[in-house]
Amino acid sequence: MAHLAGSHFPLPAGYAAQVAMLFPLFMALALGEELGWTAHALEALETSCGPLGASLLLALPWWLGHLPSMAAIGVDAAGMAWWLLGAVALRVLMTALYHASANRVLVVLVFHAMLNLARLAIFPAQGAHYVLSYQTTSYLLAGACAAFVVSATKGRLFFATRRA
Repeated sequence: MAHLAGSHFPLPAGYAAQVAMLFPLFMALALGEELGWTAHALEALETSCGPLGASLLLALPWWLGHLPSMAAIGVDAAGMAWWLLGAVALRVLMTALYHASANRVLVVLVFHAMLNLARLAIFPAQGAHYVLSYQTTSYLLAGACAAFVVSATKGRLFFATRRA
């Protein structure tokens, strides 16, 4: 994939194994986020805002929470603005996955961990990195997928009526 985007560096020996070994770490990191964002905050916000409104509300603090680490690796204002689109789209998709899986946080957790792992797997690098063209393309694709899900579910994101 990196070669398609114009990168011509060789993969380090054993890189696939190194990436695979990072999966448990990414699962642990995503667990902390998704217990808060999905299991706690989403459930509470959906009662007053519905699934789409809750997703949009959660995207903003999720985006803001990632800005310090993005600034630390040198992401510019354009990259941070694109990440806002990504945060909105991904939160919509995560909410849809949550409801489509009968409210299983584990599904969202694995999705979140795989998102983080994919950046390393597709664009290997030494140290911190952020490839704006990859991120922009990814966020546009996520935005298109989220728009499709919103349209197909009429904004309900597979949300079922809550039990009394």
